[in-house]
Amino acid sequence: MNKRIRKKRSWYGYPDWYVRKVIPQDDYTLLITYRGGKRGIFDLKPFLDNIAAPLKENKELYLNPTVGGGMIYWGKMGEVSIAPEYIYEHSQPVTT
Repeated sequence: MNKRIRKKRSWYGYPDWYVRKVIPQDDYTLLITYRGGKRGIFDLKPFLDNIAAPLKENKELYLNPTVGGGMIYWGKMGEVSIAPEYIYEHSQPVTT
């Protein structure tokens, strides 16, 4: 009867900008949950004509981001990503 007990993950030691969850919105903003439950909205529109151009061209790609290692990226090889520190610093806080 050796049961494996799963401990709740402690976010101690992770940086504030560590992304846990992202929900893309239809207007090219991202609803992001950071470590510890803090949430913010990041406007991706200013990047759609340069580094995030593939997301503008392919809405399906935009709507399916991956979160890994505290970062948000799109595509199989992370073809589009923006520094999570930048996203954190430039996102608008969400109050519930």
